[in-house]
Amino acid sequence: MRAISMKTNLLLQAAAAMALLVGTLPTAAVEGKGYGAVGIGRHGNVLQWGYSMPPSKMTDPGRKLFQNCICYIEQFAGKPPLVRAQASHRDNALRLAALVDRIDDERFFRSAFPEELRKYEDDPEALVAHYQAGYELIYRDGVFRIDAELESLGLLSNREVRTLQRLIALLEDDSKADIAGRLLRRYTELDFDTAAEWRQWHEASGERVFFSDVGGYKFLVAPAGYLGR
Repeated sequence: MRAISMKTNLLLQAAAAMALLVGTLPTAAVEGKGYGAVGIGRHGNVLQWGYSMPPSKMTDPGRKLFQNCICYIEQFAGKPPLVRAQASHRDNALRLAALVDRIDDERFFRSAFPEELRKYEDDPEALVAHYQAGYELIYRDGVFRIDAELESLGLLSNREVRTLQRLIALLEDDSKADIAGRLLRRYTELDFDTAAEWRQWHEASGERVFFSDVGGYKFLVAPAGYLGR
C-alpha cells in the first residue's frame, strides 16, 4: 500500500466529510486508509471487518484472526449499537474549515457554517482557529456552531457529564433556569418540566450516561445491564 502524506490525508478526510454534508462523493486519486481509521472495530454487537479478501485468499494468520473475531463478537450478542449516526463529528468542523477557500460551491459553506462566519470564507486559517478555540463547545444543528449560551454560563465543554450535572443544578436558579432548561433540551432527548424530574432521571441513569457527537450531540443512556454490571 502506498504511503500518503499527512497533508494529503487531511485533504482526503475533509473531502469525505464534505461528501457526508453535501451528499456527493469525491473522487479520490490516492488509495489508502486515513489516519485514525481502523481495520477491525466493534460497536455493540456489530464488528467491522475492514478487509475485502475472502478467507480463501487470506494468509494463515489472517484466517486465524478472522476466526478469533467471530469468537470474540459472540459475547456481545443482544447488545446492539448504542448510537446511530445522526450528525457529523466536531472534528469535521476543522477539516471543512481548512477547505473553505478551495471549494467553489455555495452548498459547501451553507451546509457547514453559520452565515455569521461568512467573513472567514476566504481565510481558512482564521476559520480553523475559530473552531479550535471553541472546540469543546462545538455542536451541529444543520451547521457547525460554537455554543455561546453554554459559554455564557461559564461551562467550557458540552460533552462532559459534569456539564449536565451543572445545568440541572442551575434549574434551581431563577435567573438561569430558562437557559439551563433550553440547553438540557438541546443536549438530551428529554423535556422534563421540573428540576426534580431532571435530577431523578440523572440519578437513575448513573454511570450509564454518555455523550455522542455523531449521535446528535446528545447525552444518551446505555440500557441497564449493558455495561455488564
